[in-house]
Amino acid sequence: MKSNTQQSEVELIEIDLDSVTEKKEDTVKVEESIIPKKESRVNKVVKEVISYAIIILLAFIIAIVVNNYVIINANVPTKSMADTINEKDKLFGYRLAYMFSEPKRGDVVIFEHQCYKESKKEALIKRVIGLPTDRIEIIDGVLYRNGTAVVENYITEPMTEDFGPYVVPEGCYFLLGDNRNISDDARFWDYPYVKEEDIIAKAMFKYSPSFEIIK
Repeated sequence: MKSNTQQSEVELIEIDLDSVTEKKEDTVKVEESIIPKKESRVNKVVKEVISYAIIILLAFIIAIVVNNYVIINANVPTKSMADTINEKDKLFGYRLAYMFSEPKRGDVVIFEHQCYKESKKEALIKRVIGLPTDRIEIIDGVLYRNGTAVVENYITEPMTEDFGPYVVPEGCYFLLGDNRNISDDARFWDYPYVKEEDIIAKAMFKYSPSFEIIK
């Protein structure tokens, strides 16, 4: 009888040990299942931060490329191009406009030019009047190009003086402001002709104080 009792007690102990082992294994499994979830949340946050950083960096790079190689943002400080472009207007110019073509008569362009012997190059905006080899004259307030009078619907009033003649050299352009009677332009500069490589962009449209395509 004693031996049977002892055997049952031993079996009971073995059963208890097994149950404890199973509980420990379950606890370990629960802990292991919790840890990956915490790690996955951290990884998710890190990935989101990295993705936002990449987007911001790309936007910054694109803005630099566009501003330096595609468009130019310009403010107009004077009335020399009124009424086409008025004082303090803000506009965009297209830098790639002349990559595969040349400036045309009537284009409004942004360019850099040394106007006077004592001055440095500065950024200006004027209208293309003469192409290479063109002969430009202003007689009795009328613009003549190669002997033919030019109809200029964009000027605000007739010119009051005579100028010229000017013969535009190869690779250069002759530019005037639309507000002729107050514009400081090729008629008065020490260096009247603008080199093609100094033309930065074609003025495309005004966006402030109102939107308007520049013609």
